[in-house]
Amino acid sequence: MTTFCLVQNSRPMLKKYLTNIDNSEEVAGILVTLSEVGITYVKEVLVNQILSDIIPLALPDIHLQVKAPVGLVDTTITRLELSGANVSHSDVKLGKTAITVSAENIKAKIHFHWVYQYTSSYIPFPVTDGGWADVEVSSFCSLFYFHDQVI
Repeated sequence: MTTFCLVQNSRPMLKKYLTNIDNSEEVAGILVTLSEVGITYVKEVLVNQILSDIIPLALPDIHLQVKAPVGLVDTTITRLELSGANVSHSDVKLGKTAITVSAENIKAKIHFHWVYQYTSSYIPFPVTDGGWADVEVSSFCSLFYFHDQVI
């Protein structure tokens, strides 16, 4: 089990309190005790719920302009949407004063519209193309680290 304490005073008092939980000194703050079993249960229940709540997720448009040696390329990605996601493995580890949450083998499906335009002084008209794309990204991972903080 890990005990976290958010104390309104200074960090030295927080360290003293965390190393000697059974002392009789009164400390203002919030004391939370977490167990790995409880955290694992919450993780199992919430991961799929969080994914279903955020999907579909609209993402901001992307515009990129690149100067090439023979011209200029404008690229735009619009209507970018996370249309699906799956986390095949996630883990929660409790430290003395921190919680580490990791997710591995994440698959994400992204849907977007793309357009590019190439202009050059050598070609009297712009070259343009565009279309829709569905992309699946797999085997990436994410790591979150939460630690105690003094308010």
